[in-house]
Amino acid sequence: MEPKNTTPVGQERYLFLMVKSIDQANSNLIHATVSTNEIDRYDEIVLPDSFLEALPSFKQNPVVLPAHQHRLENGEPPVIGNVLPDTILISGRTVDMDILFDDDELGQKYARKYQKKVMRAFSIGFRGLEGKYEERENKKVWTWTKIELLEVSPVAVPANRGALARAKGYYENNDTKELVTEAIDEQFTNLKSYIESQFDEIKSLLISDSDGLAKLMLGDGFERPAPAGDKAKAERLLSVLEKAVNDFKN
Repeated sequence: MEPKNTTPVGQERYLFLMVKSIDQANSNLIHATVSTNEIDRYDEIVLPDSFLEALPSFKQNPVVLPAHQHRLENGEPPVIGNVLPDTILISGRTVDMDILFDDDELGQKYARKYQKKVMRAFSIGFRGLEGKYEERENKKVWTWTKIELLEVSPVAVPANRGALARAKGYYENNDTKELVTEAIDEQFTNLKSYIESQFDEIKSLLISDSDGLAKLMLGDGFERPAPAGDKAKAERLLSVLEKAVNDFKN
């Protein structure tokens, strides 16, 4: 049995796309992410893996439509752009894709809305094929495990409450600045903790092998030879430092 507020399996549904940035070289090109971190207004979640099986068919016709309209009343073509098939990237948490607006009149109307930050969200139209109930945030939500992606649309109000651009350099806001600051603080805290955990070993090697370390670092510019036994200690010191750097980078 499906949730009362869920469209039956096989009918078209919608999910937001979060704008990451507009390409600096081509303002008609938008980088976006399908986010599954939040439960949408339908109390549903669409898993990234749910795109995989039917994705090849979408890549053959990767259309961008105006507000999910498959046809326009005036008879004009409804396609205002395309998703670039080779840019679709599915990871464990997100589905990323690049969207390119057409250079015709209607496509440029929509492109300007994003360039001027009047519009900030996209939405995908999909056909839900398989799903199941799961407990999330202390309530039952419907989780889609298999879908067919049909089209992508610029929209004013997306299904997901968090469908606003947050990328630095595109839509600046306090949420972005706080997230960036927290990430930087966390990285420096991790580095500080790691160095402190290795400090005693590094200090002992520096004190006992100052000449050997200097010779390795300065080469021929250092004239005092280190005792033969100190070379191994110096090499060990360099190994410890190299490991610290590599661990932090990873």
